[in-house]
Amino acid sequence: MADYISNNFQVENPPVLVGHSMGGFVIQKYLEQEGNNDKVAGAVLMASVPPTGGSRSFLNQFLKTPLIALQIQLTLSFNAVIATPERARQFFFSESMPEEEVVEYWMQMHDESYRAYVDTTFLLPRVRNIQSPILVLGAQNDNTFAEVDYTITAKAYNTEAIVFPNMAHDMMLEAGWQDVASTIVDWVRNNYTNTNSSNV
Repeated sequence: MADYISNNFQVENPPVLVGHSMGGFVIQKYLEQEGNNDKVAGAVLMASVPPTGGSRSFLNQFLKTPLIALQIQLTLSFNAVIATPERARQFFFSESMPEEEVVEYWMQMHDESYRAYVDTTFLLPRVRNIQSPILVLGAQNDNTFAEVDYTITAKAYNTEAIVFPNMAHDMMLEAGWQDVASTIVDWVRNNYTNTNSSNV
């Protein structure tokens, strides 16, 4: 990410970074590095791993779906989460999403990095180093992270979370994704006159 930003954006027209779930954690880790806050205009964290890490979320999943959680630990893989379209819906999509859409998205899913999950437990972002403005977005029916996680994230970055009703974890694919996109674009336009929508 650091190389891409350095090679593709000018200081006078910096990008706004948008990260979903694990991607939100990656953005936080990028911004903790010295000098990186000056290279971006801001960041959007969508249904993101909170700065306190992913361990609380995993514990909640263990309590709700102990067999799946055990499979993840024994195989060091998250394939159990996406083993079937029904599993994918359970963790990522709303009950109201049409079955054909769930199957279409499920066919494009792949395993999540177990090592990255471990990083979210032990290599937490150094929040005090992160000075960039941050927009925190969440989904009311997220089965991966709870609304309290959004609150924790927003508080860490001195803002308030915007939680979209009747949405599950994969906000960019859910019905009403246009509202999420509009919120991001409006935030950028209202806060960054020197950043155009192509840099989001």
